[in-house]
Amino acid sequence: YQGELQTVRAIKYGYNYFDSSLLGDLNQDDIVNVLDVVFAVNFVLGAEELSTTQLQIADINDDGIVADQNVNLNFQVFYSILF
Repeated sequence: YQGELQTVRAIKYGYNYFDSSLLGDLNQDDIVNVLDVVFAVNFVLGAEELSTTQLQIADINDDGIVADQNVNLNFQVFYSILF
């Protein structure tokens, strides 16, 4: 494909290449913190519904499934910001 570099990358890397959402930031307040981890845990436990955008943000490992592995990754993102 020939075209603008960003468009070529978007095609190569998928639909969300231009999305500026911060992975793990489920409440979309531009910071990954304990509230985002709680959102992820509640979703996995079935106590919380997530929007389509939140599901994309929660799928940190980009495997198409939001599960306990994503909660663990979300916690690691949060923890790495602290230290």
